[in-house]
Amino acid sequence: MNERKPPFKDSEKAWISIGGPLFNAITAFVLFLWFKEQGGGLLRISFLFNTYLALMNLIPFSVKGKASDGYRLWSIVKRRFLNRLE
Repeated sequence: MNERKPPFKDSEKAWISIGGPLFNAITAFVLFLWFKEQGGGLLRISFLFNTYLALMNLIPFSVKGKASDGYRLWSIVKRRFLNRLE
């Protein structure tokens, strides 16, 4: 994620991280409605691909310092929840 001065707030990071999966989910829903109406292999594949992307982006994992959107969201939720317990 890009950095800026002043740094992003947790709420801003959460909105940025949820943006990608949310866009994929909305796109998948539109493609699903279009596929139901028109049929066709390309629409079905596009629907399945966007559904896959939306779900995979929400799985929290980190590889070589690169975090998924789900990992960023999980980190924010965990940090905010633990701060309230203290």
